[in-house]
Amino acid sequence: TQEQTELIWAIVAQEDNGSYEGALAVISSAMNRTESAVWGYLGGDALSQLTAPGQYCYSMDNYWRARLGGNVPDYVKQAVHDCLDRGIRNHGYTSFRSTKGSQTGPNAVQIGGNWFFGN
Repeated sequence: TQEQTELIWAIVAQEDNGSYEGALAVISSAMNRTESAVWGYLGGDALSQLTAPGQYCYSMDNYWRARLGGNVPDYVKQAVHDCLDRGIRNHGYTSFRSTKGSQTGPNAVQIGGNWFFGN
């Protein structure tokens, strides 16, 4: 639905709204999780992964709420569309953090404003 799409945009934008590449990396991680033996139990679609308890910003704070109603940059909308409708992903990782450190491990890759790791 449009409401679900706008929720996805809001969560993705809250996690990284600095660039198309960063937004695509966030939605890519959610979709990678849908196919993962480790993360698949949280759901088989992007919205389930993005709203799962303890995952992404949805269940951790309310800052994403200000982005509802399409209040996100157009490149976030494009990145979500490209991933969900066109199957475009820019990495194969399942997790990310805002800083590189002990949780990410030494092989984390920076995409946009986050460090991605795990598969």
